[in-house]
Amino acid sequence: METEAHNLRQTAREIFFAALTEVAADRAVRESVRLDNTRLTIVDQEFDLATCARICSVAIGKAGRTMAAALSAALGARLTRGVVSAPAAPHANALLPRQWQTFVGGHPLPNDESLAAARAARKMLRAMDAHDTL
Repeated sequence: METEAHNLRQTAREIFFAALTEVAADRAVRESVRLDNTRLTIVDQEFDLATCARICSVAIGKAGRTMAAALSAALGARLTRGVVSAPAAPHANALLPRQWQTFVGGHPLPNDESLAAARAARKMLRAMDAHDTL
């Protein structure tokens, strides 16, 4: 009986960790973003980067830093600027390249940093609003 209970707990643990792996934000970005020379594919949309001078991004939420880091890894130097608003995580900002402006947004409710992040994102997007910017 004790062995059966142990096996059930072990199976439940394996299922839990397998599910976490499947829904990981960084994995979703890695599987959704592909860069091939001057062609960028995001899910099923393609963008010709030969005509694109800049790429910017906004990442919001608990997985914001994780998604931003994965996008940076996928795009490398092609990523021009980004804004991240995510709850506090010790040393997490050190993982992001300098092109990301980071804010410690509130969770579950917005805070002053959340508002500052929204303003920064709006400013960035307005400044980069051009036909050659993605």
